[in-house]
Amino acid sequence: MSFYFFRRQYLIPFWMLVILVAFLVLMLQPSKTIQADATVSNYRTSWFGNTGSDVNTAVQSWIEKLIVKPDGSVLTEASWDEWHEGREKSIYKNGKRIGTHKETIDPYRVEIHGKHWKIEDLTFLGGKSVVQEETGCKITDAGTPNALAVTNNGQLMVADNGPRQYIRIYDVSSCHPRLVRTFGEEGGVFSPGKPQGVVAPLRFYGLNGVGMDAKGNICVGGQIVGGGGWIRCLSPNGHLLWQVYSMGWLSNPAADVTNDGKDFYSSSAMFKMNYSKTEPGQEAGSFPYKFTINIFKYPNDGRATVYYIDNNSPKFDLPAKVKSKKGAHYAVGPNGILYVKKCLGHKYLFGTGQNGPGMTGFKMDKDGIFAPMSLSSVDMHNSWGTHVDDNCNIWSIDEDSRRDIVMYKLQGVDSQGNLQYSSNATQRFHPPFADINALERIHYDVAKDVLYITGFSNAKPKLYGWGQVGSTMYRWDGWLKGSRSVHRGYPIMFPHIKVPKSGGNPADGKEPEEDIEKSVGYQSISWAGDYAFASFGTRTPTGEKGVTSIYNLETGRRVGALQPKGVFFQSWLDITNANSAFKRSNGEYIVVVEDDALNKYLLYRWCPSGKCRQS
Repeated sequence: MSFYFFRRQYLIPFWMLVILVAFLVLMLQPSKTIQADATVSNYRTSWFGNTGSDVNTAVQSWIEKLIVKPDGSVLTEASWDEWHEGREKSIYKNGKRIGTHKETIDPYRVEIHGKHWKIEDLTFLGGKSVVQEETGCKITDAGTPNALAVTNNGQLMVADNGPRQYIRIYDVSSCHPRLVRTFGEEGGVFSPGKPQGVVAPLRFYGLNGVGMDAKGNICVGGQIVGGGGWIRCLSPNGHLLWQVYSMGWLSNPAADVTNDGKDFYSSSAMFKMNYSKTEPGQEAGSFPYKFTINIFKYPNDGRATVYYIDNNSPKFDLPAKVKSKKGAHYAVGPNGILYVKKCLGHKYLFGTGQNGPGMTGFKMDKDGIFAPMSLSSVDMHNSWGTHVDDNCNIWSIDEDSRRDIVMYKLQGVDSQGNLQYSSNATQRFHPPFADINALERIHYDVAKDVLYITGFSNAKPKLYGWGQVGSTMYRWDGWLKGSRSVHRGYPIMFPHIKVPKSGGNPADGKEPEEDIEKSVGYQSISWAGDYAFASFGTRTPTGEKGVTSIYNLETGRRVGALQPKGVFFQSWLDITNANSAFKRSNGEYIVVVEDDALNKYLLYRWCPSGKCRQS
């Protein structure tokens, strides 16, 4: 790094002096501002959302295709992995990621007895038929064929990625292929007679590849519908040997508040948590418990949107409409799950996109699958700050501090389970809101009639970045009652430090761009119980990553920080709402933070009293 004060003239540019002074002032402020050495005890660090936790073991962002070697190793390929370093082409064996490879994978075309079989009219979900190139012989009953492989005795395996979600195996010794067996439950995770979406060894979903090793074991895998990758290897009779998965990058889940946080929901999956497990990486088991997207029942579910390349241009569309496989993958959305709540007897999921604005909602149907729900009557056109309170009213703030804070009161639920809001049934609160000049996040505590707002202030304006929490947090007591007094100890000053890129001194006189890896600020904040939990986007002022600060909401003071002790975290937060927090009935706080580059969720378990009974 060649900063200007290391150059020949040994002069410190004015902009650098300003940054250094600001940093020193920040570090010398009283305890309600960030203190790098503050710490808390009585917490555990863990993770879920990925079989592995570090750069060597974590499962890649997603899997487009795979092949199985005779020794049982599985070679995969994808057009992208957020960490890169060759992880796009990974090798898995016996339940672990073990390295990278340089092979070219084509499961869409295989050779049997000197003749070649390929999938015709291949789209994102799969093709229409399987044809023998030399003779034109066809298999037309394979559903939506999406991958091919050869058994040890020369039969053709076809992965049907349509509603059947299983493997069909054909005798292709003649021009009239004959189905000899199937592998997997017909219907996959949606097979009849069992809970919808629930995962079991032979219940597949999102098939992109299949293969057989020398022992006859069958490995299948592909993309998690809604984001992520998976592989499952089974014995010839369907006994699970091993499995791995990732939830993909750009995502973070939230607790189900209706069952004491025993379930966590991402945008596409549900995890059953076992808090009696204390070994890192064990609380959520080895695979998501169930998937909550059914693209065959709800083909217009935006959570299954696909990103792909068409004519060298990036595009987004629903999976059934995507005709390309070039770089195609499920694009996670909503990225940050804010809440899973019960409103008037029905369960709902709410989340936000990677970088805002607005919020989307989904309703749970009778089968436990979330379905799209319109919130069109709620205006969130420029809102980075959205909140659903305990009465299921929606709060929205605009970044423009000249605009009102708006609360949309819940009016009811219609016969289809859709929440009903009306632009006419609102409460509006007019600016100014203290000295805040950019509103970023909002939280309303129904029980205490307390409103929290974070943003940038006149005293500490925005210096860099997007989607940040801000530099200031206010608390007003008696908000709806009308007294609206600023609570003692507020405002809280948050860290917000811009570090310019090395060597930056633009000739046009503009200020240098920020160094994203070294600039300091909170990317996400969540409220639970007596505390607010604010997570750094990249690193703290002293260089640590994966750190979440804890603020006592009554005193306004920072009481310490949660750090990823014993769990690999060299990543960053890359979505607007990249953390979530929940207080369990036993007093334990569960805080989950996005690990963008390694496709997992950092899990903190903090017991302030040190006496939280584990269950």
